[in-house]
Amino acid sequence: MVNINDFPIIETERLILRQGTNGDASNLLKYLSNKDVVKHMGLEPFNSIDDALDEIS
Repeated sequence: MVNINDFPIIETERLILRQGTNGDASNLLKYLSNKDVVKHMGLEPFNSIDDALDEIS
């Protein structure tokens, strides 16, 4: 039986899709603080690591 609360891990030759963790916050901040990246996403650019941690949680 599959638990709906378990985030699946999907792997291919070039990609691993997994649930984000707090350890990913600095990378998330790096690209989501770029106004050109978020301009079509309906988000304001992130300003701090706390913005990234909030998104992860």
